[in-house]
Order: sequence, then C-alpha cells, then structure tokens
Amino acid sequence: NGCPGPEAIKLNDDVELIVFDSQWWLHPFEKRDIEPDCECKTESEFILALTELLRDNYNKLVILASHHPFRSNGIHGGYYGLKQHIFPFTDLNHKLYIPLPLIGSIYPISRGIFGTVQDLPHPAYQNMIRQVKAATASHPNVIFANGHEHNLQLLTDDSGYHYIVSGSGCKVTRVNTNKKSLFANASLRFATLDISKNKTVRTRFYTVDADSAIMKERYSENILD
Repeated sequence: NGCPGPEAIKLNDDVELIVFDSQWWLHPFEKRDIEPDCECKTESEFILALTELLRDNYNKLVILASHHPFRSNGIHGGYYGLKQHIFPFTDLNHKLYIPLPLIGSIYPISRGIFGTVQDLPHPAYQNMIRQVKAATASHPNVIFANGHEHNLQLLTDDSGYHYIVSGSGCKVTRVNTNKKSLFANASLRFATLDISKNKTVRTRFYTVDADSAIMKERYSENILD
C-alpha cells in the first residue's frame, strides 16, 4: 500500500524474514496520499522500527529482504566495461553496435559516478544503505536478499555480511566480479537458502535452461555457521 514497512514474518523459531519497501526510500516525489495510513512516515521512524525488530530477533537469523540490493557488481552498481564505452547503445539493444569512442564514455562514467535514483551511487540510494546498515550493525546474523539486477550474485563485505542478488527470473544483464564477489553469473537463475537444524546456512544458485526448463545447481556455499 505504499508504506515502507518494515514487516517481520516468522519463518520458524530460528529464522525471521524482515521485508521493507526500498522504493519508498528512493521515491523522488511527495508521499502525502499514503503516509497518513503508514505506521512509519519518516526515515527516522522506519529506522527505529527496524532497530526494534532486529533487537527482538537478536538470537535468530534475520533475512532482510527488499527490491534494491545493498551491494552489486551489475549495471545498477555502476559497473561498465570497455564495450559500454565504445558501443554505449548496446545497453538499449544488444545488436546496436554503433561505435562512439570517447563520446560514448560520457554515459557510463556519469552513471557510474552519480547514477540515477535507481543506482547505488545516487545520494538517495546511498542514504538508504547508510541508515539501514547502521541499524543492522549490532545484529550478529543478517543476510541481505534482493533483486533489481537481472543476474545472480553472492557478495560479502569487510563486516562479514552476505548479500544475495537474485533478479534473473525473466531476463539477464551483465555482471562483473571483484574481490568481494563469491559468485556472479548472467543467466536465467534463482537462489535458495538452506537452513539446517544445526544452524548452518547454505546458499545454492541454480541455472534454468529457457527451452527445456531443466534446472542445474551451479554454485553452493556455506555462508553462516
């Protein structure tokens, strides 16, 4: 209904799913028509509610799910290769190989540095990341689960958090790798989390052939113990 959340969903005694509307943070216009019906009407109220949910579920694994990823090596993360600098129109259509050297670099450089509001470098997006990450800092077991990018990624950071990006259910876009990438692939896929009774957490990434619908496991990793 346009409210930001957060909402907690109990999966079992050990796992809590907390979902929120990340687009609410990035929405560039006034939200007066919906805010009267929302429990949280400001960013500070949202962060307070999230902090309380995390505190109430301190002894659980928390899966924090939203549409927009908190880390990404895809297009929305500002990652552009040589191809995009020379043939920038291939982002619109993969067949548009119109060479624009130098001039073509304006788009990837500007978007990689500043971004649109849907890109991680944008100030509004960074504001969301900064405030939500500050709220999660005191919780020992949080996994971020997101979409937005049309690929699959498993990333980590210096704090030990894991980030699952699974948005390639219908189409794919390019993805890069760096030292924080544990897995990255641009194909039709999905990810799962297996949470065992002995409290280990394993993520698995599967490929699905578009023609045969045959599923294959392509990556598996224990990410929490």
